[in-house]
Amino acid sequence: MAALACIRNPAKPSETLIFYTTEDKQVGYETAQENKLNEKFGEGEDGGSRGANPGDENSRAPTLGSGKARELPTGGLVRHPSAFVTLIFQNLIKCYGIANSNSRIIEVSPGVKPLQQRITTTHGGLAGCGDGKELGWLYYISNTEIPALKQYTLSIGTTVTMQGPPTPDKDSSLTAWYKPTDSSRGVVYQNNGNTNLKYWEIKKDGSQSNAEIDNTTQASKNTPLCTVVKGDTVYLYFVNSSKSLIRVERTGSNAWTNQKSNSENEWSPNPIDAILSLDGSYIVVRQQYTEGDGWLEYPDRRDL
Repeated sequence: MAALACIRNPAKPSETLIFYTTEDKQVGYETAQENKLNEKFGEGEDGGSRGANPGDENSRAPTLGSGKARELPTGGLVRHPSAFVTLIFQNLIKCYGIANSNSRIIEVSPGVKPLQQRITTTHGGLAGCGDGKELGWLYYISNTEIPALKQYTLSIGTTVTMQGPPTPDKDSSLTAWYKPTDSSRGVVYQNNGNTNLKYWEIKKDGSQSNAEIDNTTQASKNTPLCTVVKGDTVYLYFVNSSKSLIRVERTGSNAWTNQKSNSENEWSPNPIDAILSLDGSYIVVRQQYTEGDGWLEYPDRRDL
């Protein structure tokens, strides 16, 4: 499993920054311009594009520098399997990953440095969320005999185990969200013992709850996961056993509903990430290729 994470550039909102792992365990990044995506897919058109490698100017958005995908100077730092988390914290775009040498969770951009507290995970799952200001959290799976979901608070550098027995599968992917409408956040994981998806939700007052997500019993083993927030709605994407991309959604405190499927493209177990368009009319889902650098792009315009 590789790693892929996307975030909108607050200094240039039409630009998405894409962090990914290269074949030699480097950390690469590229930019994608939203107007270029509109030109590529056409207005109102759904469909996947299995484009060329990053930096190919014939099929991809312009990149920073010379037009080739840039690699951050990390010298093969990140591990496979792995995951990246991008969020805005303390006025900076941060990217976090898992170190190749010692399995520590570290910051890989804008600089390579450890967290305040030494935390490690020998598993590939890593997720995070924040308010885009001074609050941020990372989620990972413990190295204990019975896996546990852990939360690391970036602002104070402390770790807690999520209350109760979330019992994630040790090889589960993770995804997390933050909702500005009510300052709640949540994290999704695959259950230990079956392929059902579950979520933990943490309210502004600190109260917590967890439950199984409806319409996810067909999720593939170790499915990739990602979430996008629009207003009071959380959209969750995963891959089912037929290699189709599935979307379910949850508004407010209601149940997860409205399962939708994209079976036109074959989706692999590789990581996925997604970002909401500037006008909120569609979501761009990306998945890193199984072999080589690059990713599939899919604009999801279904009933947003």
